[in-house]
Amino acid sequence: MKFARWARPWLLLAWVALLAFVFAQVEIQIEGSAGWAANLPTWRVEKHWLLDIFWGGRPMTGYHAWVFSFVALTFHSPVFLRGRWFWRIEARIVG
Repeated sequence: MKFARWARPWLLLAWVALLAFVFAQVEIQIEGSAGWAANLPTWRVEKHWLLDIFWGGRPMTGYHAWVFSFVALTFHSPVFLRGRWFWRIEARIVG
């Protein structure tokens, strides 16, 4: 199926929003009311100056290290599927 050129950005936005919603539900089901992997059996780094900058002082957990890596790799899927990387697409991914 071929979509109209004007519809492609909107379909991509809708797809990313759907992915975000589903992944948020996974987070809610795993972490529950405790949040930030407080009750999960995982390693954690409690204090580090980089945590103050990037995580607002919250601990870095093994759970979040793997989840953030998964999300970053998922958002980079178009690069690997197309076999082409350039700064413009990287800026869109990071954005």
